[in-house]
Parts: sequence; C-alpha cells; structure tokens
Amino acid sequence: MRNTFPPKLTELSKNYAIMAMASSVVLLTACGGGTETPPVVVQPPVAITATLTATVSGLPTGSNLSLQLDKQTVSTSSNGVVNLTSSWSPTQAYHVKVASQPSGAYCTVQRGIGKPLTASTSSTISDIEVKCESGTAAATAELFDADQFPTMRLTVSVDEWEAFAFSLRRTGNQTDLYRIGKLEYLDNKGVVKQSIDNVGFRMRGNTSRTDPEVRSGNLPYNPTRFHWNLKFDETFEDDESVYSCIDSSGNPTKINSSSCFNRVARDIPAIAANDNRTFLGLESMALKMNKDDPGYLHEMLAYTVLQDHGVATGRANHAALELVITPSETSTTLYGRALPQTHQMGVFTMVEPVDKVLVKNRYGKNGYLFKVGVSNLAQPTPTDCLDYNPALHGHQNGRYCNVGVEVIDPVSRADWLGADKVLDVNYVNNHTAGSSSQFAAYKPAFDLKTKKDEIVVARTELNKLMQLIKSNPSQLQLAQALDVDSFIKAQAADIVLGAVDHYVRIANNYYVYLNPTTKKWVYLTYDYDFSWRNNHPQGWTTSPIPVFDDVAYSTIFSGSGNNWNSRHFGNEPVLYNLVFADANNRQQLLTQVAQLRKRWLDWEHRVEPISQVWLTKITDSVNRTSASSEFPDSSFRPQAVLGGSYDYLLWGQSSTSTDTLRNYVIQRNNTLAAEAP
Repeated sequence: MRNTFPPKLTELSKNYAIMAMASSVVLLTACGGGTETPPVVVQPPVAITATLTATVSGLPTGSNLSLQLDKQTVSTSSNGVVNLTSSWSPTQAYHVKVASQPSGAYCTVQRGIGKPLTASTSSTISDIEVKCESGTAAATAELFDADQFPTMRLTVSVDEWEAFAFSLRRTGNQTDLYRIGKLEYLDNKGVVKQSIDNVGFRMRGNTSRTDPEVRSGNLPYNPTRFHWNLKFDETFEDDESVYSCIDSSGNPTKINSSSCFNRVARDIPAIAANDNRTFLGLESMALKMNKDDPGYLHEMLAYTVLQDHGVATGRANHAALELVITPSETSTTLYGRALPQTHQMGVFTMVEPVDKVLVKNRYGKNGYLFKVGVSNLAQPTPTDCLDYNPALHGHQNGRYCNVGVEVIDPVSRADWLGADKVLDVNYVNNHTAGSSSQFAAYKPAFDLKTKKDEIVVARTELNKLMQLIKSNPSQLQLAQALDVDSFIKAQAADIVLGAVDHYVRIANNYYVYLNPTTKKWVYLTYDYDFSWRNNHPQGWTTSPIPVFDDVAYSTIFSGSGNNWNSRHFGNEPVLYNLVFADANNRQQLLTQVAQLRKRWLDWEHRVEPISQVWLTKITDSVNRTSASSEFPDSSFRPQAVLGGSYDYLLWGQSSTSTDTLRNYVIQRNNTLAAEAP
C-alpha cells in the first residue's frame, strides 16, 4: 500500500485565500447583493521572514571565518552563534557554505542545506553547526567536506595494471594483493593539492567483485567500475608474483594461453619506509561504486546521518576517480590503443575506513579492533582451537580458531600449489581459479585488524565478551564490559536508515573494539550500500528475501513478524535483545530514533534539498564516465532519488521500480512516527 501526500496549506496560501474571498464580497456589495453585509477591509499579506543562525566551534583564536548564504557573506572571528539572515527568500531552500577558511584550520558546515519547516510569518533555523579542525585533522576534514568534490587521480604503469587484472582473473577476483601506483588529490578546480608515490591499490568487496576489464571473448577492451581500496602504508612485503605463469626456469613470464592471458605479475620490491605512513591523515581509503544505487546518494547520505548522530564510524564524501595508465619499456599499447590512456572511472563514495588511525584518533589509544563477518557474538571460540599455521596444521583444518588474523593470499607459489609443483610449467601455467589448489584462504569470523602479533591475548579478551553475552548478564555486568551508549546510537541510526546488513539482521559488517582506556568494548559500524531502501534490488533474485524486504515498514519493538530484530539469517541478535530488555535502554533508543526521524526523515525540508545539491554536484562527472559497469541497475537515474518511480534496464529487460529514496523517506517516517513520535 502506498500513501499519497497532498501539498500542505501554508499560512501564505491562507492569506491569499482570504484576499480572494474579500474581493468577492466587495464585488457582490457593489452589484447590490448582500447590502447589509459590512465591507471587508483587505489587509496586505504579512511579510514572511526567516532567521538562520549557525553555531561555530573550534575556530582558532585570532582567525577569521566567512560564511555565505545566498549572496550575503557574514564574517566572524569568534566561536558561538552567528546570524546568517539575508535577502534570501525564506520559502526557498537554503545552502550555507564556508566562503573563506580561517588560517590554520578547516571548517565544515553540518546541516547547512534544508528548507524552512513552515512558510509562516516567522521561521527560525538554528541547528546549523560549523566545526573547525586544526593541525593534521584539517586536511582530513577538507577531504570529507560535502561542499567539496575532489578528484583522485591514480597513475599506474601498464605493467602494474595488467598484473592487477591478471591476478584477479587467476583467482576468480579473490586476491587482496596490492599493486603499486601514484595518487594525486585534486580540488574542485582540478588543481593538484597533494600527491603520494608508492600507493597500494586493490579491488575490495565480497559479492560485488567483478572482472576489472570488460571483455569481448578473451580480449579486454575497457576498465570496469568496481570498489577500490587505496593503502598508503602498504609495504609490499608479500610476493605479488605468486599467481604468475612461469618459464622453464620458474621465473614469472608472459604466456599467451587461455589461463595466462599473455600477462605477468612480477613481485614488487618491499618498501619498509611506507610502514605507518599516512596521507591526508589516513592510512587507507575506500572508494565505493554505486552498486544497486542508481541515484549515487544512499551511502553518502547514510554516513552524513551517522556523523551527525555521533555514531562511531568513518566519514564519507563523493569523489571522482581518474585512472591514468602509462607505457612501460616493454608495452606502449593497451586495448589496441596507444599509451598513456586516461579513463574516467566515474563518481564514487569515498569512505574513511575503520582502522587503527580512526580508533586512535577517536579514543586516544590503539586497542584490539576486530572486523566481524557473519558470526554469532554469543558463541565463544573453543579454548583449544588452533592458530592458523599451514606448515603445522595444513591449509584447511576444522579446528582453526574463528578469531584470528585473516590470510587471503598464499605467501609463495609453493604455499599455493605445493612444493612439488613450483617448477612444473604445465601445472603452474594451466592453473586457474576453478582448478584444485592446496591453498585455502583463512577467513576468521572475527578478524583482528590491529596489534596482530597479540592475537592470543586479543582472542582471550574477545572470548570474555562473548562468554558474558552468552551468560545472560545483568544490565550492570553488561555495562561494565560494553559501551552501551555507542551500541544504542548505532542501532538507532540503522533502524532509521533501514541498514539491515549489520549485526541485528545479518550478523555482518561491523567492528568491535576494546578501548584500552575504559576497558570496555565499543561497537563500530561501516558499509551502508544497503540503506534508504525498502526491498532488495530485483537484480539479486526475483524471490522475496524477508530480511531485506519491507524494510521501510519494519517497526522497532511493536507487532511481530516485521519488527527490527524479528528477521535474521539464523544468528539470534542476543546482544541487542539483552540491551533492550532494559526499559531505560528501550526509551533511550526510541528517543534517539525520534530525534533522527524528525531531523532526517523529512523529505521536503531536509533530504530533498540535500539531494538536489548533491545531484547537481556530481552529474557532470557521472556523465563523463568512460569505464563500463557490469552490474544491473547502476546507470545514473536521478528519478531513483527524486521520483515516485523510475525506469531501468535489468538484465536487458525494461522494468519499473518504486523503491526510490523519496518513497523510502516518507514511508519510513510514517512507520517510525507511531513508536517514536
């Protein structure tokens, strides 16, 4: 069932209606009708005014900041409230920007885009915040400023690009080995602001992985769009030649065959100086394509809400990616065309990852950080489990701990294929992703991302948390081990955003971090490509998937069958049930959902104005994209944001979807208003 929403009768339209009725009365009187009715005195419409203020914080002493609303600029040299009222029409959307930055700091505007809630005689907008960062944090703040639209230019040699694509094809797109390139950061005007050499790049993702090149038969002819990971502290200590085909001496070489693709992936010499290196305050960044999001806004908008609500996670911004492939001594062409080549890879959501830099910046120290895949947080790992060690226990062993340090790629060709096969040219060169291999990736459900050499201690600490959750603890016991407030904040945001691919429903895509200062575990979240939608994309399957369906209509606690924690993939969300067995925690969640709902599930006054600004920002760059997409429903469709429905091609068939951003916001707001008014 779909609701329709008639336009609101504003005070302004009421004034005009009164004027019209008054004119009719005067006309009737003049014609002799209703002579006993006294004449109506028509009052001129009351002028509509609006006041906008912004609260500035973090501005260094002695610095000047200028803010802009419409054509008016207002300057301030102090923190506190700044009045932004101007000649701007209060019936129109507003967009507050930083006109000029202070020296020694970078300031960003939060909630600076919107539309007054009413067109009455007076309207006050006072929730705009301007936050300034100084020192090393300023560069990161600029990078993730939504009013900026940076371009990341990645330059790689043709040898590195071919090695990248070759290794992916040899492994069925599963390798996480980094190749090497140079990254440049360009501002809105295309000016290079900073650059960094020896950056690692790889494909990221799970079900979203694809061939990095479009092919006609076995011949590639263009790069494709996919998720990227860029790593600034990569030391290239792995053997990047492990999947190469070989000559009779066992050396990596090009072989023109159906499994070697006439390409080679040579080892990259280790660069020890890269260890702990950062760029723009980051040790890595993710570039997420718009898989299943033809409006390009879902993930960016989700991270904006998360930051606004203070959820423990990274930041995001739109960014364009430009790939430059240069010639080498042995190769001067690619795809039958001369090098260098520049490929416009399109617009991505650039995401600050949850890693040791983020947790150290947020919590002051680096503690144990686990990335969690599909798992049961109430199931401790056996105390007699084995640490991953293929030399002692084989590449596959049912006793390996589900808490460990992930190993995706083999350390050598012998590790991959067996010591007796490393010089067997026929065996090595005919090995493909579908062939049998002694190597099996070790992917523990709880993957330690920091202090990896302390895995035994870290596992013991995590086991204590899991044993506690399993023991049905009291609220006091739980609060002594868990940062309950951060958990509630994240759950409130997920409920509003419809982000089902996390702990409660899928038991997936989150981190747990042991804060060394408080000795409490913190829940951190990431990956919001499934958000702001009611159903799973039709490209997944034509069959219903209850956990991904009817999301906009799911309740919080009320009812049954489609409340937030009633649909899951087999792992009961024990921690969620424990936390919200407490009445105070339930009320805290409902209060936060109400706050988020009122601020962010307002299509006309919040989400639509933001969407219009962001769509305008990215459209030209999206239209310049030369890379191909291998996924259905990924073509740019602004109507998927703004409309009641949109048309798209799915596996070559035309189809219509009503699962637009506009519809989700309206439907989700209506559903949540009943429990969180």
